[in-house]
Amino acid sequence: MQAAATFLWDVLQGRNDSRRPNVILTKFSQIKNMNNPTASCFNGDIIDGDCADQDNVLIQYLANPVMFKQVQSIQAVPIKHGSIGCVYTGLVHGEERMVCFKVIHPGIRTDIQEQSSVVSSGVNLAKFFGVSLDGADTEFTSVLIEETHLLAEAKNQAEVKGLWQDTEWLHIPMILPSLCTDNVLCSLYHPGIPLAEYIKFASASDINIICLNIARFIFRNHLVFNIFYIDIHWGNFMICPETHQLVVVDFGAIKRFSPEKHTCIKRLYSALIDEDYEAFLSVCLDLSITNPGRELYQFFLVQCQPWFKSEEFQFTPTWLKDSALVKLAWIQQLKLPCELMWLIRISVGLNGMLTHVQAHGEFYHALLDYL
Repeated sequence: MQAAATFLWDVLQGRNDSRRPNVILTKFSQIKNMNNPTASCFNGDIIDGDCADQDNVLIQYLANPVMFKQVQSIQAVPIKHGSIGCVYTGLVHGEERMVCFKVIHPGIRTDIQEQSSVVSSGVNLAKFFGVSLDGADTEFTSVLIEETHLLAEAKNQAEVKGLWQDTEWLHIPMILPSLCTDNVLCSLYHPGIPLAEYIKFASASDINIICLNIARFIFRNHLVFNIFYIDIHWGNFMICPETHQLVVVDFGAIKRFSPEKHTCIKRLYSALIDEDYEAFLSVCLDLSITNPGRELYQFFLVQCQPWFKSEEFQFTPTWLKDSALVKLAWIQQLKLPCELMWLIRISVGLNGMLTHVQAHGEFYHALLDYL
């Protein structure tokens, strides 16, 4: 153990101190700034918080003889900061390629538990959507806690990679399970340009293809595999400069609906596609939406237009405004079941990103091909 600690201390000499973000505020900032890919929560700046000492996490990790024997080196400076942890590159024996170590922020689970009171006492997640959801604070906090358990994330990432393994336009980094613990996730490094940088120089046609592929990734996981990828934001999508593949990272925040609820959600989409108001009312009641009506029906029809209409569509700021995605205060009266809050990440996350680049194309393929 002393040898591991000495080795790691030598590796880490000269590292600049980083700051651990307030995880709740960082998550909220990611949601609020979906139309702004240069916001601090996406470019590596830290929102708020105390100094993080991840050296201790790595020392404990390498104190394990199995890890110490396999790890060859870890770079001193992280390549990415996040709300849950930081990512470092390194080398391990038996692999010619670089690897990535995602290292949890020390004390992050305790921080989340302590900060959950902030969520429920006013800085509520639902307020950023303009939605009041009973139990949203508990639901949000439980998903955050699950996101900090990196063994679960490694399992999620390996599962999703297996489901998409024959897809040429998508790359999900390979997990190295023998090097993963609940505090450190290890995967093969894959070069990628952050999406926020890629859109600065890529052609409109290339951007449109990437946007359609992001939507395909979201909806196929959601509809076919019942794996809802929650963390839809600029920081988790990259583009491989050589192959133009979409590279997706960060599988800690995953929502799996019960089989019954998953079926109901697909019925809801079908009712909207068919513009069947009576079927819409029926499935809303099955989803425990207690007072649906024409206003909610019209709201869904407008905001789901890119995904339900078999025609080309262009995301524009005018459409975003007209679709009421940024003015949801009236939904506060609906008392939507808290589980359904995650579906709003399509509206606030995916639609917001595509509107920023004014994506244009046949986006209905992303949903209709899998429903």
